[in-house]
Amino acid sequence: MRPAASSPGCRAVPRRRRRTVPRRRIDDLVPGSAQAAVYAVGVVEIVAGLTVALAPRFGGWLVAGWLAGIIVNLLTIPGYYDIALRDFGLLLGAVALARLAERYRPARTPD
Repeated sequence: MRPAASSPGCRAVPRRRRRTVPRRRIDDLVPGSAQAAVYAVGVVEIVAGLTVALAPRFGGWLVAGWLAGIIVNLLTIPGYYDIALRDFGLLLGAVALARLAERYRPARTPD
């Protein structure tokens, strides 16, 4: 039986604190508002997803490039290395998809 959280034998596990870096607000970095910037990123990601669905040979490389940019951004922020590693795994999946689509593309028939 586990001791109750308030019992003297139970120690609280300290949470890992992320180091904070003084950052400029997103409103200072992008033209327009932060909300408009997030909408623009969402549109780019939707277009990338549709490109992967319709043309995986090109879309896989497009998504891999987008993820590479995200990884570089995350590596500049201390404490976000785990998310960068996760995105690296997604990048490898996008590259594998692009290479498989190139390898198994349908043969062209002369007209």
